[in-house]
Amino acid sequence: MFVGHWLRSAPAGCICARDSRLYPSVTFLVVGLDRSTLAPWHRNVLASDLATATRIARSRAAADGIQLVVAAVIGPNSSVLAGPLAASPAAAQAA
Repeated sequence: MFVGHWLRSAPAGCICARDSRLYPSVTFLVVGLDRSTLAPWHRNVLASDLATATRIARSRAAADGIQLVVAAVIGPNSSVLAGPLAASPAAAQAA
């Protein structure tokens, strides 16, 4: 298999090669809004799963001063992926 050959050809100490066999990365399109301005936001994120893609997107948005509310995560083959919804601040305070 070509992919396996590529992974075996990586240096022995390379953590990325070892992890990529177990958790292959795919590109996700994360779409959302800025909580304070309701301005639209979207970025492509390379991650191994939905939760990681969402976490990366939130940290990238925070670096730009945006408090991101994720509306959708679109994965391979343009499939909209369902994931756990983060608790809203109002719901967290009520609990």
